Amino acid sequence: QLGTRMLIVDEIHNIFQGSTDRQKLFLNLLKNLANELQIVLVAVGTQEAQNAIATDRQLENRFEVMSLPRWKLSHEWRRLLASYETLLPLRVPSSLGEDELAKKLHDMSNGYLGELVRILRRAGAKAIKDKSERITVDLLKKLPWTPPDNRRGFQPGDDS
Repeated sequence: QLGTRMLIVDEIHNIFQGSTDRQKLFLNLLKNLANELQIVLVAVGTQEAQNAIATDRQLENRFEVMSLPRWKLSHEWRRLLASYETLLPLRVPSSLGEDELAKKLHDMSNGYLGELVRILRRAGAKAIKDKSERITVDLLKKLPWTPPDNRRGFQPGDDS
């Protein structure tokens, strides 16, 4: 009735948290959904997502593996920030795409989109709470935040 043409399954790597029987059940469900509904299936996740799909030959043949690299500190990063800023409920422009703020946000997020979103949500809430109504480098410095590369055993050159 809705005319759905695509089903996106996010964080498919979490399949490994279930028992082997549950994993097989879930993978069969995906195959059946794709067949029954005649829709495109997109599975998103970490490197483990590829491993999850590879456990079923039929399913593996239905997916083309694509890797999305981290965002680089670039013109595109600044455009992303400028676009995201329009979604923030702040009364004062923050100019997130400006050099110093863009670099600080990139350093904090390590170029991961999900991390950036979490940072901006926290920073936006803080800006509203302290009535500044804008995100600044000083505000970001006051946020309790550890970049993802510092949270886990990150090795240079590892983009997993």
